Amino acid sequence: MYDDDADSEVDELGYQTVEKFPFLTLYGYEEARSRVLENKARQAFADLGPEIASPITDGPSKSYRVMRFFKSVEGFHTGYLDLAGRHLPRYQDLITRWNHYLADFFALTVYVREFVTGEEDPDGRPLIDYAFDDRTLWDNFRKKWKVPSLCTYGILLGSTERVLSTISQYPVPRIQQRCLVQLPPEILDNIFKMSNLKQMRLLASTCRYLNDIGRRHIYRKRTVTFLLPVNVFRGLRRSANPAEYLMNLAKSSRDKVLAKTAFLLEHADRTSKIDDLSIYDMWAPSLFDSLVEGGFDLTMVEDDFYAPMYTSFARLLACSQNITTLLLNGLALMPDIIRAVAEIRRLRTVELRRCRVPASTCQWMLTTVGIPLWNPVCNLHIAPTSSSSWYSALLCPRLCTLAVEATTRISPPTRMVAIRFPFLPTLEHLHLSHVLPDQVSRFARALLARPGVTMGRLTHFKFHAADGISDDDAIALLDALSQRSSPLQVLMLEGLAEAEFRLFDHIARHFPSLVDLTLVRRASTRQVKNKAAAWPHGAWEYALHLRGLDQLQHFGWNYKSDPILSCAPLLRFEEGFCDPARDLEGWFKANEDDSAEVDKWTPAVFAVHCPNLRTYTSSLGLVAWRISRTPDGSILVEPPIGSTLRQ
Repeated sequence: MYDDDADSEVDELGYQTVEKFPFLTLYGYEEARSRVLENKARQAFADLGPEIASPITDGPSKSYRVMRFFKSVEGFHTGYLDLAGRHLPRYQDLITRWNHYLADFFALTVYVREFVTGEEDPDGRPLIDYAFDDRTLWDNFRKKWKVPSLCTYGILLGSTERVLSTISQYPVPRIQQRCLVQLPPEILDNIFKMSNLKQMRLLASTCRYLNDIGRRHIYRKRTVTFLLPVNVFRGLRRSANPAEYLMNLAKSSRDKVLAKTAFLLEHADRTSKIDDLSIYDMWAPSLFDSLVEGGFDLTMVEDDFYAPMYTSFARLLACSQNITTLLLNGLALMPDIIRAVAEIRRLRTVELRRCRVPASTCQWMLTTVGIPLWNPVCNLHIAPTSSSSWYSALLCPRLCTLAVEATTRISPPTRMVAIRFPFLPTLEHLHLSHVLPDQVSRFARALLARPGVTMGRLTHFKFHAADGISDDDAIALLDALSQRSSPLQVLMLEGLAEAEFRLFDHIARHFPSLVDLTLVRRASTRQVKNKAAAWPHGAWEYALHLRGLDQLQHFGWNYKSDPILSCAPLLRFEEGFCDPARDLEGWFKANEDDSAEVDKWTPAVFAVHCPNLRTYTSSLGLVAWRISRTPDGSILVEPPIGSTLRQ
């Protein structure tokens, strides 16, 4: 019955994935999501026995395949199908299976018995069900056509009748006239970009034209992973000698890494096409502290266990001269790696996740004259594990974007490092995430550590603190940017603890060129997510303190607004309340009047003091109010286009 029985794939890191958006077939997203949930349920209910676990874990995802079969037949005749296309060969295959299914289904109907259950549907009509005197007939049919247990005979009967009705209404199938190769090359290029490697190879094998487009993407992205299998902890629990088990597993993973890098080095034609390279080290010793007595370190396997891999990584980087994006995860930045990256002339973006800079490398960078620099790199993203991670920023003298994001708290750079930051004059975007409140002042001092330079290009600044920071700390940080002559246009502060008027006054006085301002306050030390919070003053009172931001176009904050209550119920105390049985329309109208009115006046107050304000967003409804001005100067506040909010 089905045209696609493929399971979810395994990505290059060894983790199970589902098909990437957009899905080419009907119910693709629902089926993939259901399959993931079934896998979780299968593990959770494994001990309950097949009688209890089977209905929970077997059926939902397969039901979407049944629905897709019927909808695909309908789609060919109505002209509405999916992204896979309404091509004649596909229709011929589908209609052949449909005819075989009809023959078997009609042969089954003579053995079915219809009966009334005694229950009623929502419309009050009696429910009808079906039964077989010989149950094996239904079981054999289900087995042949892979019908899941959740699909009953009644469901198949209703779906079959619907498809037959559609075919009688549209007897001629609507075959697609325009083929994939007739689309503009920009769209084809985007299709390849959004496909995974398996799909790209399959699509590129169809014709020479698509192969020419596909080769740019098939070899464009490569991932080399020192893999830690996802089932390693299960094997550890079963192993009599966990340390020996991990040693053998590490050697096997290293051999696979060396084999893959050797393959890439032997094929220079493929290596030269790599545009996006990712190198992962998934082995973190801390993962095994609780499972291996005395802990586990790869130096227990060999003294220089990593040496062959790091040599192969450096050679791979040296041969991949067309890389524009490089991701390193869990690696130690050794001098050989630094030199190899410095030789890549087209490199623009470097992302360092959990990468450590050994003490020997730090000393080498501070004492060596003329260390190799990553001059072409414009964008550096760091997910630091310690303060030594900041040394990597010393390698990039021409940064435009610096993003320091971590899931844990980050420490500021030491003065020894901050005084050597070479990128301050060229920096345009700065993002600092998960900063501890007691470290904010140290970040401010780090920005001022290097004397005699300005940050005259810094236009975007985002600062995130999981815990609330005081206004004094926020002002100190903004003062550091102001002293560096930063012409900020976009400012985002997440994690304010106080948010008093003087902070607004300071922003308006020192950054008059702001175009976009976003402020997020924490209600308490326990609030770490960006959600609605109470502010110390009324919303309209803050508007006056933004006077001077004449260029501000977009303002957003997480101000917890109280709805403006309607007075309509007071009138109905006098007039009487509606009875829905007698006046349904009046009852609906009364409910609509009872709903809270939307606050359009606060955005107007902000627009008075910020003459170019175009959008205003608060926590109430998460609506970006559109603000405009009529020819006579009046302020007009409207909800977004397509919004269902009442004016």
